[in-house]
Amino acid sequence: MLDKNSLFVMLFGVVILSGLLIFWWFEVFPDGNRSEEISTAPQTRTFQTAQLGEQQLEVVLSETAREHQQGLSRQPSIGSDGMLFVFSQPQQPVFG
Repeated sequence: MLDKNSLFVMLFGVVILSGLLIFWWFEVFPDGNRSEEISTAPQTRTFQTAQLGEQQLEVVLSETAREHQQGLSRQPSIGSDGMLFVFSQPQQPVFG
């Protein structure tokens, strides 16, 4: 039989793990909708020209949360100078 302290520690652990799972879920699926999971198929990208000082770069625009999450993964080749992530609000995103 479990004593009160062991039971409390187990219950506390379950609550913490549940909270972490909920936090993770809404980070991966911000609108709570799993139907928008990332496709495993390569997607067609639109290239844009960006000016950085005197350098002209050909970039792929990433404008939606879905595109941000996918990035350049599952692309057979980059085919450009890189990807430009466009956000609707100023922020310091973390990529990794």
